[in-house]
Amino acid sequence: EAARLAGSLASSGLAGVLLLDAAVALLRAVPVRAEAAGGFALRRPGLAGWGGLLLSAAYLLAALAFTASLLAQEVLTVRVAEGEEATGAVEQVVDRATPRPYSPGPFPLALAVERVDGALRPDGGTDGLAVRVREAGGRERTLRPAWPLWAGWGRLLVPVRAGWALRYAVATEDGQPVESAFAKLDLLPAGTQQEVHATVLPHRLAFAIPAGTPPGPAGPALLGTVVRGRIRAGEGRLDAGGAVRFDGLVLTVPETRRWVELRMIRDPGLGIAGLAALVAAAALLLRRLARPAGGEVASGPEESP
Repeated sequence: EAARLAGSLASSGLAGVLLLDAAVALLRAVPVRAEAAGGFALRRPGLAGWGGLLLSAAYLLAALAFTASLLAQEVLTVRVAEGEEATGAVEQVVDRATPRPYSPGPFPLALAVERVDGALRPDGGTDGLAVRVREAGGRERTLRPAWPLWAGWGRLLVPVRAGWALRYAVATEDGQPVESAFAKLDLLPAGTQQEVHATVLPHRLAFAIPAGTPPGPAGPALLGTVVRGRIRAGEGRLDAGGAVRFDGLVLTVPETRRWVELRMIRDPGLGIAGLAALVAAAALLLRRLARPAGGEVASGPEESP
């Protein structure tokens, strides 16, 4: 819905009007004076004049930031397990906002998720989320929702929430491996069942946390169900060394890890908005310095260049 509004004629018109108004305000703030012989000449403003000029420039930058975000923002969410490299590849993407008219697309990533910490809430959220990552050059950093990774101009990587990645293994009764893989499942709230389609076998593997069972720090309590077609071939507990036997095979979950969802935000308006804030702060400081003790703003001396 937001993307459709961003691409609409009304939104484009609003952005154009805002930019035009900001440009006119900046031109009006340029210090000029009429010459006796005709024409105009620039003058050197005082502190208050510079403050007004910078404030108008900040307004223009804010209008540019709004327009850039409106037309070119891109937001994706990738799910990465501990020990996995975050690349932003298609298989890691779990959500993508509808692209805007001039969305630049996802930006490349090259970092590995070393550790995911935080308490998983029963509703699926995460308290105290902290993610330790290692960048391509070997530098380690800790990301938090309030302290994301700045990956370049207008590029942010924000951790959102965590969950459980299960390594399931299917083997024969005598221990010969048949299939093994990691599945990054969303098992909260408890009772939510998620299926994995086996790649070698004609079965679906379903996993769930029993309702009313809070996830522990070492891993979730886990129920497993194996389905072949419409037939339930086997079910049972898979945590604490449990196994599900079906059709002469055995399903186990020998390893659990955490996964984290990282929100990739590519927004060219972010950097412009930050610059606008700095210019506005400088403008307000100059206007404050120009204010005399009596409270009136001093315009400062005017000099011809």
